[in-house]
Amino acid sequence: MAPKNKAAKPQQATAPLPADPATIKRAVEEVEEEVLETAPSTKAVPQSKQKQRLAYPVPDYISPATINNTQSLLRFVILGLISAAAIGSRLFAVIRFESVIHEL
Repeated sequence: MAPKNKAAKPQQATAPLPADPATIKRAVEEVEEEVLETAPSTKAVPQSKQKQRLAYPVPDYISPATINNTQSLLRFVILGLISAAAIGSRLFAVIRFESVIHEL
């Protein structure tokens, strides 16, 4: 036979609730401020104003524009190398199996 569920006793608040409407309003405003401080911002921040998170500390004499330009250059170089590897592997596969391809 299944055990019977006992009615859960309501928990009592540890602190008494404030009865004054001004105190309640102040408490609500404090909680709203805490939530707004911890919540992520939904406003669009321009990329120039965003603080970048880097893997290691960068010297102060390097400007943010230099960092952005270096990131862009690295992206293009990496994409170029990936494209060259993809084209090269396809080209050599076609050359290697050219006789098999033409027999079909």
